[in-house]
Amino acid sequence: MRVIDDSRWGQTRYRYNTNDQILHTLFEGARPHEERFSYDANGNLSQHLPTDARGAMEQLNQRQQAGRVVQQGNIRYRYDDNGRLVEKTEQRDGFRPQIWRYRWDTQNQLTHCETPDGSRWQYKYDPFGRRLQKLRIHDGKLAATNLQLWLAGKPDLEPKADATMGKNYLWSGDQLIEETPIYADGTPAESQHIRWLYEPGSLTPSARFELGKLHYVVSDHQGTPREMLNEAGQLIWAQRLRTWGQTDRSQVIASNDADYHVDCNFRFMGQYEDEESGLYYNRYRYYSPKTGQYISPDPIGLYGGENPYGYVHNPTGWVDPLGLAECPLIERIINDANKVASPDGHITPKQAEILRGNSPVIQRRSAAQNRFVRKEFEKTQKYLMKQWESNTGRKWPTGATPHHIIPLESGGANKWWNLMPTYGKLPNHSLPGIPGPHAAGGVLRTTIQQGRKALPPGTITDLRL
Repeated sequence: MRVIDDSRWGQTRYRYNTNDQILHTLFEGARPHEERFSYDANGNLSQHLPTDARGAMEQLNQRQQAGRVVQQGNIRYRYDDNGRLVEKTEQRDGFRPQIWRYRWDTQNQLTHCETPDGSRWQYKYDPFGRRLQKLRIHDGKLAATNLQLWLAGKPDLEPKADATMGKNYLWSGDQLIEETPIYADGTPAESQHIRWLYEPGSLTPSARFELGKLHYVVSDHQGTPREMLNEAGQLIWAQRLRTWGQTDRSQVIASNDADYHVDCNFRFMGQYEDEESGLYYNRYRYYSPKTGQYISPDPIGLYGGENPYGYVHNPTGWVDPLGLAECPLIERIINDANKVASPDGHITPKQAEILRGNSPVIQRRSAAQNRFVRKEFEKTQKYLMKQWESNTGRKWPTGATPHHIIPLESGGANKWWNLMPTYGKLPNHSLPGIPGPHAAGGVLRTTIQQGRKALPPGTITDLRL
């Protein structure tokens, strides 16, 4: 990914080193910003040079120890014997140190966070490691106010009955499908719950439902929500993520608008921002957009990569939706294909499983081989569509054309499990406003097709990586 054009935010440009790591990001438009990065010999981020719209540059040197960040600029990080972050201290000249403290359970799950104002938050999980609740069990600001009242001989203030102190969460597999606020007395605010809908078989949200109102989510090529629209198509929320996930938000409607409260805490795919800590809950771990790393080691050890604290080596082309490992190429191809699937034509979990099992590695075909398999497909197309119907239990959508999920020229198979119906227009299978898998910026174009100049015949690609 070299350039992203966005009508609201302007153009974003990226420059890389030979290891496919980002060296320079230039955010143009109404809120310009620039970021430069350096890496150490182990590939860890060692320096961050952000420049704001006024041209003021800040130098943040990031010191690593055993793969984890121990200091970034004026912030120090302390870990326990198990490598989990237990304290973050920010020093600013003329101010008291700002300290965050963290507690963990025996499953390496973050259970408590104490913020600089003295507030304490508690996190609870189900047996599958999914977070079910976050609750503010001590309000530091209220306690400080009550201390002053006590010193003045006045009665304490009680939390407002309708004040929200946290949220309950409901899951469907790895999809967070519902958020319910919790009142100060511990009662769930059922009438205010928010439901999330997703693209089929994906962690990319497609819509938000609250109080009978639907808001549509517009996401980028990585599955990161960028905008939300109301049912009339009016833009009511917008965000932009910087290189490693820090947010820039844009106020697009008036503060007295009925939709002004509508928000979205989803960041990189699979991540949910906790405003109290500045961390992103990432299913099995918590991610710090400040450092571009996790705050605890990978539960799957070195299977997740050489650095147990690392996120992904390139956040413009990779995601880590579960906090375990970079998303394999086959998953990104499936997610991209599903964006242009016809209604009721998305890749089913069964089909995706067969696709993974039968195509772990592909080899690019020569021009002659490609002509041969294309002729074969023309002969067997209707038969393969019937097989697709038989195996998925669905009828092939009228007027939809078959799309090879893994292209034939790249080594894809002429099998039903490599087909998907789409109304997208050739040659890229694009839909209005949705670039197809073969279009510029699509996963296929940036990986196994390599732009307009295709990879040479015989090139082998491991889709499990």
